[in-house]
Amino acid sequence: MFVHLGGDTLVRSDSIIAMINLENAKGLEQLKTFLKKNKNPEFLEKINLDEYKSAILTDQELLLSPISTLTLKKRADFIANL
Repeated sequence: MFVHLGGDTLVRSDSIIAMINLENAKGLEQLKTFLKKNKNPEFLEKINLDEYKSAILTDQELLLSPISTLTLKKRADFIANL
């Protein structure tokens, strides 16, 4: 199954490793630490250029999404229950 992350971006639900809430300071610090360790610019995909509410780490890339982690979790749970 797939989860819609915003824009025209979908990812396989089984490829999601972590979702980081960027709407709080702790989430932003986690993202900064991760980005410092991973310098590969091709690994990062920005779904929306205006505002990011969550970072989604998959087995292939890190995506910045305008959709909150709570909404993404609800979408993933909905798909899992189909």
